[in-house]
Amino acid sequence: MKYSEKNNDNLGFETYLVPDTPAAFAIKEADNAYYPAEQIHTVSLATLDNEFAKVLTTEELIKKLSLTEAIQS
Repeated sequence: MKYSEKNNDNLGFETYLVPDTPAAFAIKEADNAYYPAEQIHTVSLATLDNEFAKVLTTEELIKKLSLTEAIQS
């Protein structure tokens, strides 16, 4: 998920990320350190939020899109 958001930001798009949409996978490093998927997911969201994307709940995004549509009408 990181690359899409970073590229969107580089191109000047306002990007929103809903936390329950991307998948994350556990990682086992060469030194056998193990990082569960939930931890990877949480850290990935934290590193993207307010830097390359705005992390919003589904409800927050729907409200934001509805407000934007009302303003444009």
